[in-house]
Amino acid sequence: MSALFAYAGKTPCRDIIIDGLERLYSERFELSGIVIKEEARFEQFKIRGNSRLLGENSKELSSEGCIGIAQSSRAHRCKPSGITAPPAANEYFALALDGVVENFDALKNWCKSPLPSATDEELLLAVITKLREFSPLEIISSLSNSVKGSPGYVFMSFEDEALYAKSGSSPLAVGLCEDGYCVSSELSAILPFAKKYFLLKDGEYARITNEKAAVYDSGNRKIKKQSYSISVIEPRLDGYMLSESLAVLPFAIKDTVNRFLREDALIFDSLKLSRRTVLKTDRIILTGTDESYRACELAAYYLEALTDIPATAIESGELISSGTVFTRETLVIAVSSSGEDKDTLACVRRAKSFNSLTVGVCSSLFSMLELECSKMLKPCPKRTGDALYSYLSSSLALLLFALWLGNRNDVISDRYYSVALKLAELLPGKISSAVKHTPVIYSCAEAILSAEYVFTAGTGADYELADEAAAMIRRSVCLPASRFCCAGLSCENEAILKNSVIAAFITNKEFLDKTLCFLRRCRCLGAKVIIFTTSYVESEINGFDLVVPVTDSLPVFDSLSVLASVEATLDSAKNILAKENEQQAG
Repeated sequence: MSALFAYAGKTPCRDIIIDGLERLYSERFELSGIVIKEEARFEQFKIRGNSRLLGENSKELSSEGCIGIAQSSRAHRCKPSGITAPPAANEYFALALDGVVENFDALKNWCKSPLPSATDEELLLAVITKLREFSPLEIISSLSNSVKGSPGYVFMSFEDEALYAKSGSSPLAVGLCEDGYCVSSELSAILPFAKKYFLLKDGEYARITNEKAAVYDSGNRKIKKQSYSISVIEPRLDGYMLSESLAVLPFAIKDTVNRFLREDALIFDSLKLSRRTVLKTDRIILTGTDESYRACELAAYYLEALTDIPATAIESGELISSGTVFTRETLVIAVSSSGEDKDTLACVRRAKSFNSLTVGVCSSLFSMLELECSKMLKPCPKRTGDALYSYLSSSLALLLFALWLGNRNDVISDRYYSVALKLAELLPGKISSAVKHTPVIYSCAEAILSAEYVFTAGTGADYELADEAAAMIRRSVCLPASRFCCAGLSCENEAILKNSVIAAFITNKEFLDKTLCFLRRCRCLGAKVIIFTTSYVESEINGFDLVVPVTDSLPVFDSLSVLASVEATLDSAKNILAKENEQQAG
């Protein structure tokens, strides 16, 4: 996975490009680089690490050049010694890539260039260098016929004060700035710089200078592109500290509820789903990556239970690789906290090729996902980079949609629907109670920190919840943690369970006896057991010391409250670690 940002204008571009690169969806980017054109040469700086490190360490780059490109990448085709971060540059060209060259070996054999070609960027740079006797637009035309995989790219020539941008399977966003143009593989990255934008897609390409952009279609015909105004309203901060992840969780819930619940009714005006469309839907597929995928897992369970429509959550990378067939009656829900995840966008495009209805779920105010999906469902605006915040707001939006769809499909009664909405209004208060530190939470935190390995477990919806809990443990206290079903975990041997902690979730009384039976066996084999549950279920639990209850709600909402109590536990664990570090330092 990679993402690019470029700028051509009248203003020195170093700080602009670094700022744009930092705005890319870069949670997992491992390599970053920037190239700036200074007169007739290229100055470059590369680093192993994310774009923030690039910005801190690239001060020696030219501050006068007004045209440049940058790229961050998650991984390479191969990893030779040294820093070989993208973009690639030589004395003739510099190039940044968005995508993958599928015929890498064949193209490398054809090129037969002495130039480095260990990565896709270096290979394409070697190819265009070999074709340098042709004009840049002729080079783009030649690459379109020879490069497989439809990658997008931006390059610049030492002979020309222009950027050349070519879209691939994913669009490129071109922003019209006050004093030039910026280009990015992610729409959200250009928002601070541009007043208007247009998209290069379906193989379109452009020659961009500081004064104009000439656009051509895949048939090499010059075309005019319609530009769209950017109107983004910054979210209000409402007076609370965004750095305090626990404090903002109730606000994530409150803002999402207020967005969809008005006058005792759920309003999903933006979806415009007719009753006939709902009744014709025979399958729901939810897809996303990371915390978005884990939100899909929880939502799929309740969508199926509340609507009687088969619902499946499939991770975006797996969905692309699978042979899943969509139909016109398939509802595809794509979830992305950034709205820029490439795998998720590719899934949306594939679903649209089958004429399936696509609904995007994204908290970003402006994103590629919004442009790709037929309909949009927006939780509260993203106010923090905390993954749990995104998980809770996306999950709640999907759960409210499941209630609305189940009522519209006549699967849940009007009375159940009405009670659910009343309890949704009370949910922020329940979340506030769940994040308060208590003695039992402190004891659970100590138990987790003393473990060699942490397993999370549950049954039914709790099994889906356990996946996010494991991710939270890995993020917060850097302990190895993974999800198991309760039955599978109880079958493990003593060597696996000894000195481990099992964080079990029980929010449904129906599964209580069976789950406790499994947990007792695990405890006999040497594991410590922590149970996160509700007050109603807690009254039936005997023989376990570490039990963290939350105030009851409907089962569809209990998962969110329980997860907030896990965050409170991990917050206590981080405080314990901080005190230990202070004592060691003293």
